[in-house]
Amino acid sequence: MEIHNSRRMLVLGPPNSEIFTLLQALTGSSPQLEGNNDIAGLSHSWQVRTEYYRAEIPIWIDEIADIERWGEEMLRPEAKEVLSVLGAFVFCFRKPVQQADFNIIQTCLATVAEVIRRGCGATWDGGFFAVAMPQSMTPSLSQTFEEWEDLCRRCSCEFIDFEMKGRNEFGEPTGIERLREALEATEWFGDEDHGDLNSLEDDEGAPVGFDLEATEMQNELLGLKGSLNDEASVDSREHDEPNDEREVEKLELMMRKMIAAKGIIPFFPGDGMFVNGKLPVQR
Repeated sequence: MEIHNSRRMLVLGPPNSEIFTLLQALTGSSPQLEGNNDIAGLSHSWQVRTEYYRAEIPIWIDEIADIERWGEEMLRPEAKEVLSVLGAFVFCFRKPVQQADFNIIQTCLATVAEVIRRGCGATWDGGFFAVAMPQSMTPSLSQTFEEWEDLCRRCSCEFIDFEMKGRNEFGEPTGIERLREALEATEWFGDEDHGDLNSLEDDEGAPVGFDLEATEMQNELLGLKGSLNDEASVDSREHDEPNDEREVEKLELMMRKMIAAKGIIPFFPGDGMFVNGKLPVQR
């Protein structure tokens, strides 16, 4: 399935936070710097191919020099349109050398979380990830993975250590592979793509998803109608009198059983009827 109008990914971090290194590892390439070497405002893309979908994810890049000012700007009414098309925030930072650096990172994560909470809303279903990049200076501030996880949990994001390789004790991927896995599982459908959910097709043009469900149900209903018509013809010949009411009741009962069997809603054997194949209402 092709996603034609995917949501965007915002990759951001303080100056010199190795955003390009992260993008190179994730996407296989990095954007070209402009003449002033300013990375804020640059864009990139990520070609995603999974078992379930194909998409080109646009990536917006931002460099935060003043986190307080950035938070205020992102919560202005004019930024609402930007936030509405974001599917993921990836905050990139170098591991801190001293406590003051750690405090800045903590403030940044809390501010991004607040922007998501207030700007994206409670129903936002995107992802927020904090990626710790290598620190060239030694010694660096000692923080365990559990301490980082605890901080990120309080900020409603997932911590990822860029330097980790392989799998953890639970068999889960770590480092850049974990970031890639989590981003691939993110909801990237844009508004236009959501509008096409009722007419999805697989690679061979066959209906899938809701379209397939509707097709199957329509075929089953046609079969039911045919069966009832056959029964009605026999009954009519035997009794030679109208039985329209009984036919309707039969069809209604069989529809309830069929929809309940498909797991859409429970089966109610009482005196009710389905409206548009949804919840039963009493008549």
